[in-house]
Amino acid sequence: MKKFLSLLLAFTMLISLSIPVFAIENLNPELPTDNITFTDAYINFSDQLNELGISASTCFEDFVNGYKCTSYDSLQQYIDSSIDKEIINATEYESIISNNIQYALEHSDQQNEYATPYSVASKWYDNIGTSSPTLTHAAQYDKYNILSNVKKGDILQETAGLIAQYTGHIAIIQGKYWDSTYGQFYIRTIEAGAFGVVYGVLDDTRVDQRGVYMHYVKDAASQKIDGAINFCINQLGKPYNWDGILGAIEKCHISTEAPAWYCSELVWSAYYNQGINIYGTGTPKNIYRPENFAASSKLGSRNI
Repeated sequence: MKKFLSLLLAFTMLISLSIPVFAIENLNPELPTDNITFTDAYINFSDQLNELGISASTCFEDFVNGYKCTSYDSLQQYIDSSIDKEIINATEYESIISNNIQYALEHSDQQNEYATPYSVASKWYDNIGTSSPTLTHAAQYDKYNILSNVKKGDILQETAGLIAQYTGHIAIIQGKYWDSTYGQFYIRTIEAGAFGVVYGVLDDTRVDQRGVYMHYVKDAASQKIDGAINFCINQLGKPYNWDGILGAIEKCHISTEAPAWYCSELVWSAYYNQGINIYGTGTPKNIYRPENFAASSKLGSRNI
């Protein structure tokens, strides 16, 4: 009996020792096991798109989550598939932007000059384009915890500098992206400003010069954040709604067919169309001021 028990114990130990060995041997060597691997993969993905003259629409967070939620045989296969999708997206976005500009000019009482008021003394981070955005300057991230703490769907509030010192400013965070020209990650925004609805950048310099505060929508699940971002993407190229400054607003636009947007109106509508009313109840009458937007109980503060 003792001999049998000894043999049984030995066999059990062998089985228990063989399990992790078997598991290791069958792990896919391409499977990322930490953020460094994902980082390298995303840089590879972005650099390949850059060679094609395309800036990624997929942010780093979505790139990582997309791989985790799919079953590709290798990371390279995932990168190749993602690049194919980006090429299709780039064509679709170009069409959307072109249609937006044309629609706005045909259906708005605002003049063409309002869409591109170059006399505005803005900074480079206010506008990096409406399609295939790229950095025109190196972004600075050595002072604040922006790259690690700011998330997709967060709300940027400006309280100083340019016209923000008088009216305030609101923008939505699209996510973290890689810029091949300067070889760095940066935070990309979508915002309605003096140049219309464009992509912008959030970095340390902007925080200092514009008195930036960061907020997040408390009850926004990832699906609703995606919807809000897509809403804003579909408005790229439309001009600024100067009626907001002139006090001629009766109520905020809700429809994607709006001919023009001002800053807090765009972000409010983006979330409103996902079932989240940052205003509270009903539709904001007159202008929905950035300071009132940022004071909403629907928002929490983000520490940067």
